Amino acid sequence: MIVGCAGSFALIGIFCSSYTTTLAPYLALYTGMNGLGCGTCYMVPLVCGWEYFPEKKGMVTGVVIGAYGFGSFFFSLLSTHLVNPTGANPTIADGKNVFYEPEIANNVPYMIRTLVYIWIGLVLAATLLISRRPKSRVDIALKIMQQKQQE
Repeated sequence: MIVGCAGSFALIGIFCSSYTTTLAPYLALYTGMNGLGCGTCYMVPLVCGWEYFPEKKGMVTGVVIGAYGFGSFFFSLLSTHLVNPTGANPTIADGKNVFYEPEIANNVPYMIRTLVYIWIGLVLAATLLISRRPKSRVDIALKIMQQKQQE
């Protein structure tokens, strides 16, 4: 439930940011809503993984955080290809800064929307596949025994 709601919140912010034409609304939507949504989702796979593998919390954490980092790597390559499919170099000089031609710069909203469509699929998959470990009677009995031993 958390992944679905927070992921949707983040994706709505990113999608709406692709229609902005000034910096302030773009930053509010992209960084604000995306940051809150992703931040809310961040711990869910960790906690679920720890519940399934309580003796291997370090390994679970490494795999989840590594996958999170790999996602950034993969989507940076994909977004670069979507914006600049020919690999053109920036050519418009303005003092110390160099900018891309409008044909390339105008691809940014398309790139953002395309990524959102892909991320919608990933959020749906995560919402359906991530689950808490079911509490069995054995787990409950073990916890009760541990609590009695500590007393």
